[in-house]
Amino acid sequence: MPIRSIKSMAVFCGSNYGSAEEFADGARALGRALGEAGVTLVYGGTIKGLMGVVADAALAAGGNVHCVITEGLHQCGQSHSGLTRHEIAPTLRSRKERMIELADAFIALPGGIGTIEELMEVWTMNQLSEIDKPVGLLNSRVPSSCAFLTVSSWRS
Repeated sequence: MPIRSIKSMAVFCGSNYGSAEEFADGARALGRALGEAGVTLVYGGTIKGLMGVVADAALAAGGNVHCVITEGLHQCGQSHSGLTRHEIAPTLRSRKERMIELADAFIALPGGIGTIEELMEVWTMNQLSEIDKPVGLLNSRVPSSCAFLTVSSWRS
């Protein structure tokens, strides 16, 4: 398998904190790792929940954070104001399309139905050879030796 150069990673996660502190800890660790590695974080742009945690950690580590937020969320005042780059998309669909375009890889953290939908779309796009970009999950509630699963390991 050839080594890929990953310059940007889209993170799909919830705009809530979830039911366990480990979820915020995982988001914080991921944001810090991306920032320290010089990998641009691409995310949905809110300051709330795990989205805000991962963005704040990446920024604190000196990283670049590129948000793509919907017009509706922006108008509701949910935008993170301290980001490197800020784009407003007219719809949720166009937001997701832009995030897919910008990212070299994807990782999903805990979230709700929107997070699941984003993960499933990029996974399906890979399966259909519409994109060829790594997709993974970060599960902060298991031992560190198995905390990161790649979707390719699920295939039978």
